[in-house]
Amino acid sequence: MCMEELPINLELKSKGGLYTASKPDGEDKYPSLHYTGPDELDLPETGEMTVRFRVKREVSEVNSQGVHHYNCDIEVSEILKVKGDDDFTPPAKSGNEAEDALDRLRDEMEAGAEKEPNSKY
Repeated sequence: MCMEELPINLELKSKGGLYTASKPDGEDKYPSLHYTGPDELDLPETGEMTVRFRVKREVSEVNSQGVHHYNCDIEVSEILKVKGDDDFTPPAKSGNEAEDALDRLRDEMEAGAEKEPNSKY
């Protein structure tokens, strides 16, 4: 795929039995990045990220049935920029996530009830 065709959708799809992830049907299947280190990453639940990377290994092959398959290992050396999605409310970090979520839901319901004069809430 040419880099001029951005953005690139990385959703994994089964082609000739090459996809072997064990996710339930109906769930999106994407490559994942696993981080282990001394620092916690304070990332939004969803958003956009700009990273510095290096391709460590690439394999591009066509099997006997003519099905193309590409495989690569990418080393992510640095997260340069993170922007969270605007419509997402990050989870609370107080240790009382369930209580905070219920309080937030109550506040939203009360705010909605104030807008509707015939509401029971």
